[in-house]
Amino acid sequence: MQQPEILLISFSLAGLSYFLSGPMMMLQKKELVAWGIILRNDSIIAMVAVGVVASIKLLVDFVQGLIVDSAGSALKSNPQAFAEVMSQLVIIDTALITIVGFVSAAPQLQGFGILLGNMMGPAVSAVTTSIFIWTALQTMSNVMPTLFLTIFSISLVLWSIPFRVGRQAGAFGMALSMVLYVGLPLAAPAAIWVETYVLTSDDLNNLTGLADKVKLNILDPNFFTKFIITHLTEVLARLVSAIMVALIAFPLAYLGFLGLVTTSLASLLGARGKSIRMGAM
Repeated sequence: MQQPEILLISFSLAGLSYFLSGPMMMLQKKELVAWGIILRNDSIIAMVAVGVVASIKLLVDFVQGLIVDSAGSALKSNPQAFAEVMSQLVIIDTALITIVGFVSAAPQLQGFGILLGNMMGPAVSAVTTSIFIWTALQTMSNVMPTLFLTIFSISLVLWSIPFRVGRQAGAFGMALSMVLYVGLPLAAPAAIWVETYVLTSDDLNNLTGLADKVKLNILDPNFFTKFIITHLTEVLARLVSAIMVALIAFPLAYLGFLGLVTTSLASLLGARGKSIRMGAM
């Protein structure tokens, strides 16, 4: 079914709601009159929504562009950011598996290999799971520009069903399509920004001065020992923290954030609106 046909169904349902509202408003029972007014208002909103579907896409494009422009150069382009995230995760996953496999294959390191496997097993699982999550996010990000209007239109059909039978599902579908359309392309650029912040932020003891310290103190006989003890631990801690926060924990937190935004937007679109109980009439 093509999008114009979907919108025609939505418009027809809105027209049916408007047709039903008139007789209900003429009845003497207050509850039926009230619901007649609700049906009339819902039908008008649905008809307007059908007419401005294309404008809604322009609106979400504007919101997405506004977010990117406000961030400036802090956010990388979507394809570049996704490629960078995936390449880092694949390298880390391959390195962990190679280390565990190499140690396990050495007979003299068999005991250490078991211990190392138990230690790195959760890390390998976490990184592998993150690869699947980021792959799903990238796939959805690529298809949302094509599916956005279709999902929004189908949700609008549900929203337009008389007596608010599909109001909650329709509102949630419309909200979800808009949030995913805007938010998914920003996931990888935001993760790269978080990773860069963890690695270089002044708030976390900036490491950019390490190179200068190497040049100034390299003649000190005890420099390398001091440097390793003092700074290398911090560097490794930064790297591990950046990977865990930006590449592993961030996608789950970001999806949770998108879920909260979707729920709030769905409420604004009428997801909490009550439906008519015909038995109560």
